[in-house]
Amino acid sequence: MTNVDLARVQFAFTSINHFLFVPVTIGLAFLTALLQTAWHRSGREEYLRLTRFFGTLLVINVAIGVVTGLVQEFQFGMNWSAYSRLVGNVFGAPLAMEGLGAFFLESTFLGLWLFGWDKLPRRVHLATIWAVAAGSVLSAAFIMAANSWMQHPVGYTMNKAQPQLNDVWALFTNPVFVWGYAKVLFAALVTGAAVMLAVSAWQLRHGGDRAVFTRSARLALVVLVPAILFAMLVGDELGVIEARYQPMKIAAAEAQWTTCQPCSFSLFQIGGGNRDQTPTQILAIPHLLSLLATNHWNGKVTGLNPLQAQYSKQFGPGYYVPNVFVQYWSMRVMAYAGVLVLLVGSWGLWLVRRPVPVGGDLGRGAAVRDEHRGLAADRERPAAVDRAGHHADENRDIAVGQHRDDRDQPGHLRSAVRRARGGRPVADAEVRPRAASGAARGDRGRRPRPRGPVLRPR
Repeated sequence: MTNVDLARVQFAFTSINHFLFVPVTIGLAFLTALLQTAWHRSGREEYLRLTRFFGTLLVINVAIGVVTGLVQEFQFGMNWSAYSRLVGNVFGAPLAMEGLGAFFLESTFLGLWLFGWDKLPRRVHLATIWAVAAGSVLSAAFIMAANSWMQHPVGYTMNKAQPQLNDVWALFTNPVFVWGYAKVLFAALVTGAAVMLAVSAWQLRHGGDRAVFTRSARLALVVLVPAILFAMLVGDELGVIEARYQPMKIAAAEAQWTTCQPCSFSLFQIGGGNRDQTPTQILAIPHLLSLLATNHWNGKVTGLNPLQAQYSKQFGPGYYVPNVFVQYWSMRVMAYAGVLVLLVGSWGLWLVRRPVPVGGDLGRGAAVRDEHRGLAADRERPAAVDRAGHHADENRDIAVGQHRDDRDQPGHLRSAVRRARGGRPVADAEVRPRAASGAARGDRGRRPRPRGPVLRPR
């Protein structure tokens, strides 16, 4: 394994762990704001207790997300300094906007919300949690603008072999940004609602206050089901955008080595990978890949082999095909876990379709006890959707999770990136201890579940 591979692994480890907390923060901030709004308008004690309970989880999550984000920030310069110097005039602008604007907005008002319960007027205090939610959404916008520019560079000119930003608004009208940002927001709502639903179901199953956690479970279900539906619809359109600007990514997601028209979508396959171009496809659905990639029944999808030949001729010798096995299965884990979340959420909505009386429960009987058990276990599925989708989208990065390599850059920018080729020279003794220490921290496993009393909000 080369130093570049180690740098990629290290950045992937940091990026994936950081992204675990990002959608939870965005989703929980919005849901906590809804709970406090319900308390402000109704005056019911249950909503106040829920606001404080889930607000505490939000603060803990934000703290961990900030720490992991700071580590990732340092790795831009530590692992990919050549890339950062090359595209810093463009890539650095939205990152600076995120740090100076969105992050300080979010953190400042989070502090006001946390310490202002008995000091601020109720309306002002309510406004602070909505400002936190707005700051988290704005932060995601700037980060996605930088990421989308790496997928499809726009709004720049080349000045002395370096890209220079000349149209900041082009960053925020980039088609990859528009659809990618929308998908991130809906995925964040799904993740936040699933966390709230799982916690509420666990509390209901283990003797928590039913008058309190029944209401949070209902709110989570009402948000979860529409959000996952919209995430699927937006994700479908994002696939069309990626097929237009990054056809290699879509071909790899289906392990499609030859050009096809129309194209089938395999539910799963046996074999496959960069050394196996004839895997056994199981349950191939006719025309589905054409619909997903082009929005047309008989749409054409260019295969990996023709794209490899095209890129080699256009940009010089090199192997431009990503890890097909990872791309194929990341796509399916994301899709199948999303469908499972939709089914579980729809089941929960069916069970709670009746109004809940004061002090009531989600329902009665064995079906509801099974629902509590299933929803409590559902906390991992949206995280799997987020991680798999993030990995599928970023599989071809020069640093998995952030830095796009020369395969997806247009013309003159591609050649400049090829000259920089990612990171600074890093000594073996410098990268390997960092990667090993990160892996050791990740292998410690989960802490055992405490056997103490059930957590109840005050």
